[in-house]
Amino acid sequence: DKLTYSIDEAGFTIAQTYRRFRARANNS
Repeated sequence: DKLTYSIDEAGFTIAQTYRRFRARANNS
């Protein structure tokens, strides 16, 4: 389903961004 795929894509993008943010916070 296209809608489900879009949600999965958004969730993956958010997860990647969150992980990068956490890594930057830990490095500080």
